[in-house]
This record gives sequence, C-alpha cells and structure tokens, in this order.
Amino acid sequence: MVVGHREMQYPLPIGKAPNTPPDSDLHGPITVFPCKGKLSGSIGEPVVTYKPGGSYNIVLKDSYVTHNGGSCQISLSFDMGKSWKVIKSIIGDCPHHPSRNSDSFTFRMPDDVKEGKAIFAWTWINNTGNREFYMNCAHVMISAQAGSGNPPLATEVGSTTRSFKMKDIERTPLFLANMPGVDCLATAQEGHDVIFPNPGPIVETSPNARSPMLPTGSGCGGVVSGGGGGNGGGKRLYTL
Repeated sequence: MVVGHREMQYPLPIGKAPNTPPDSDLHGPITVFPCKGKLSGSIGEPVVTYKPGGSYNIVLKDSYVTHNGGSCQISLSFDMGKSWKVIKSIIGDCPHHPSRNSDSFTFRMPDDVKEGKAIFAWTWINNTGNREFYMNCAHVMISAQAGSGNPPLATEVGSTTRSFKMKDIERTPLFLANMPGVDCLATAQEGHDVIFPNPGPIVETSPNARSPMLPTGSGCGGVVSGGGGGNGGGKRLYTL
C-alpha cells in the first residue's frame, strides 16, 4: 500500500516546525503555490542558520515512496514567496531510487546571499505516477554567525559545487508544472525525468537519470515573481 511520498526532513519544514499549524500531508502534491499556502499563516521562527557561501545538506524523509525519483530544485525567497531564486537544480534520481537510509543532497549558499530571514524551498517533479508537483518550505536564517537570538548553525559539509553570487542566479526562475493554472506539463508520460528549461548555473545531473525530457507548454519557463501570500494570488511572470 502506498502511504505517501517524499517530504523534507531537514531543514524542518513549516507544518512540522514549532509554532506552525501541523500538517500530516506534507508529503502530498500541492495545489496552492507557494508552499501549499502555508505562508499565509504562522511560519514560526527560523529553524536553522546558514552562512553565506556555506555548503550544506538537505535531508528527505526516507519512509515514503520515491516514484522512481525525478528532478528537484532548491530555492530561496526573501519576500514571503512573491519571488524565488533557484540555488541548485538536480536532474534525475531526486529523490534517490531505490530509497536510501540517508536520502540527502548537498547545496551551496551564494557567497553574497542577503542576510536575514528567508523561506527555503525544496520542489520535486516525480518520475512515475500521476503528473504532480511537490513543495516543502522551511523558515530559515542566513547569517555569518550564530548567537544574538539566531537558531543553531547548520553543519557544513564538503561540496564540489563552485562558489557563485546572487547575480549568477538572478534570471533563474523556479520551475512550475503539473499545477492548476500553469500551462506546463513536466512530462506527458511517466517514466521520464524532467529537464528544467532554465536550471541556472548550479546543476547536478545524475548518471542514473531516467529518459530525461524537456517539458511542454507555454508556461514552462518558471516563476520569477508572483504567487505571494500563499494563496496563489499576484502576478506570475513566466520567462523562457
């Protein structure tokens, strides 16, 4: 019996973090962008601190099905979901399939990323199953140091990702597909890992990617801005 899908375990997502409305369906596909509408309610305090230029792990909960992996993006918002900056794109085998005890991926913060509170997001387009879109979000702090009321620093990890700056990802939109009101079908048939039309400069393509394919539709460029407030409202700008 299928009991659910992958969900973000670290950083602790809104819906599991303290002082946020509990959500037992974080592993389900979204119909409200961004963050399943959670930014319109309590998002609690930041759960972790990341340093500019630091390399870290995102950890996915390993007790749910992986749908043969797929493709993922990791992004940041500094305006409560009105706009997003993709800091890494992963094409294929995300989540890992078959599943592993430690289902994690590394990412790097831009060297000059804005310090302060931010929304961290993990998005996933599954390889097999219904054509769906998944998104978990966490409230995080970006700071060069801990203390002064900031949450604990995340543990840095080794990474082969080159350093980059915010200007390098300025025109890297968050990819949206398989959602109401978005004219983009990630892959018309299951069994293909989506290739992001504009993945940005930091891309990890898995050697285990399964039949990678570009998406179809006039809205497949991604979202540069819009959808703020967690209710799907606001202007969306799709650019290829």
